[in-house]
Amino acid sequence: METIYINSTDEFIETAVLNIAAAAERAIRNSGSFNIVLSGGETPGPVYRYLAKQNFDWSLWHVWFADERKPDPDESVLNWKMVDETFLNAVSIPAAQVHRINTEEGVNKAAEQYNLELQKVNEFDLVVLGLGEDGHTASLFSGMDHNNDKKKIAAFPVLQSPKPPLHRVTMSISRLCNAKEILFLVSGIAKRKIVRALEEKKEIPASYIKGHISTKLLYFQSQ
Repeated sequence: METIYINSTDEFIETAVLNIAAAAERAIRNSGSFNIVLSGGETPGPVYRYLAKQNFDWSLWHVWFADERKPDPDESVLNWKMVDETFLNAVSIPAAQVHRINTEEGVNKAAEQYNLELQKVNEFDLVVLGLGEDGHTASLFSGMDHNNDKKKIAAFPVLQSPKPPLHRVTMSISRLCNAKEILFLVSGIAKRKIVRALEEKKEIPASYIKGHISTKLLYFQSQ
C-alpha cells in the first residue's frame, strides 16, 4: 500500500479526483467502460462534488456501492442518498448503470439481489473506500468471521453492526479485492493512529483490501 500525505483540503480533493480520473481514462481506453465502487461517509462528499464537475463521457460509467445501510426509517443514513446528492444528480450516468443495494425491503433480500447483480461484472476498475477509527472499511468490522469469503460470497447482510444502524449489506473482502485499483480516502487527526496501524500491516479489516495493480491511501490529517 502506498500512503500519500496531503497538506490541504483542496489538495486532498484534487488528488483524489485526479486518481479517479486516471483510472477512468485507463479503463475506458482499454475496455470501453469504467466500473467504479463508491463508499459513503463524510470524507468523500466533497470529492464526489468536484468529480461531478469534470468532463467525462458519463454514459460509459458503471457505479457500484461497497456497502449500504438499512434506513431505520431515516433515509439520510443511506450511502446511496449521499452519493446521489453529491454526484449522481449532477451527471448523466444512465440509471441502469447505477447499481444500488436496495436495503429498504430488508438486508437479507438486498444481499441476495446484489449478489445476482454483481455477476454482471468481474473485475472492478477502481474501488473507493473510507477507513474508520476502528479499522473498519465498507461495513467490514473487526471480529467478523470470514466464512463469506471462504464461500466466495460477493455481498452479505450485517445484522449486528458495532456502529448504527445495526442492519447493513456489505461487499466481502474477496469481492472488493477483485479490482485493479483500491483508493482509500481518509481525513482527520483522529484517523492518524489507524492509518499508522494500516501502514504497519496490523490485522484490521482494511488491511485485507488490496488491488491487483495498486492500493493507495490519501490522508489529510488536519481538519
